[in-house]
Amino acid sequence: MGDGNKAFCYPENPWLGEPLDTLERVSVYARSQVPIPAHLPFVVGRHTDGLLFLGHQARGTLPIPFVISMDPVRTEQRDRPALYDFQVVDALGDAALHMSAATAARVLPFLRAKWRAAPPRSFAVGSWSNVVTRLAHRIARDPEVVRAWRAERPLALVCEPLRRGDVHAGNRRRQALAWARHAAPGAPRVQAAFLRLGYPRIEEACEQAGGFPAPITPSTVIQRRLLALDAFAEEALGDLLASSPVPRVNVMDLHGSGWRGIAETVHESNGVWSRTGRRARRRILSLTLDNEALQAELPASSLATYIHERCHAFGGDESAGFSAALTDAIGLIAANQPALTRLKEAWRAATDAGEHDETDG
Repeated sequence: MGDGNKAFCYPENPWLGEPLDTLERVSVYARSQVPIPAHLPFVVGRHTDGLLFLGHQARGTLPIPFVISMDPVRTEQRDRPALYDFQVVDALGDAALHMSAATAARVLPFLRAKWRAAPPRSFAVGSWSNVVTRLAHRIARDPEVVRAWRAERPLALVCEPLRRGDVHAGNRRRQALAWARHAAPGAPRVQAAFLRLGYPRIEEACEQAGGFPAPITPSTVIQRRLLALDAFAEEALGDLLASSPVPRVNVMDLHGSGWRGIAETVHESNGVWSRTGRRARRRILSLTLDNEALQAELPASSLATYIHERCHAFGGDESAGFSAALTDAIGLIAANQPALTRLKEAWRAATDAGEHDETDG
């Protein structure tokens, strides 16, 4: 039988493997090991793992090793051309609405790269988010399938889209992501549909694990050392850091959070210019430094974090503005050994003054 005849869905078709669902509107099969010839007209794009049949005729390929046969969604022209990729995705989303929970649980692992696909902000064709959402909802219909799914994949963290402009939520998300990289590196980040399968939001998991920084009332020694850091920055860097006034500094226990410091910032459209000709893009509301680092005998770690976070006035970690500002700051610090010496002296003096205050108390 020629390849042309194989382009139609029938029980003996050698491209069909194990039947998974044979329903009224949708049938799902595993793909057999028989290869699909590359010259057939319905092979569109780079995917040759699976096949999509509409009205029993092959119309496109799938990036997953399954064969899906569906009734046509509407009356079409007679020649039935090959589908574009976005049409294949939409058809897969339609098929997901009719799959059994067990079949959806077979299909969804092959779309792991799409598990975090965010829903489009407006109507959009070819949405992988819709496909993943519908498959997850089908799995959730059967508690036994959910239990088997969770037994095989116990870890996943839900990352829901954040509201634009919500600084507090954005900071919590960044802190939770940093905690997850440190405490749960193997846990995939997934979309909100996975809440139906019992997975927690990433912020909830971080909070339950104590991953969010814990605020600490700074001791007299720490307060004096924070003043020493501010004084050093003013002396060695001047207006390079483009912050006026100096941002508030909080002290927290960052142990286990994956962070060394935190800068809480908001966008600033008319930021000040630094003396190196760089314009501030963010206004720093506050900084957070690690209590343990501030207690160290030398200021090296706290100073590095303090300067790093202050440079976020010029952009995020991966931005050119931040990188350039940090390079400028390192160069100025390296060229000002007297200021570094005074910082070390002030750091030690803060310890002596603190011990003196405790003795007087």
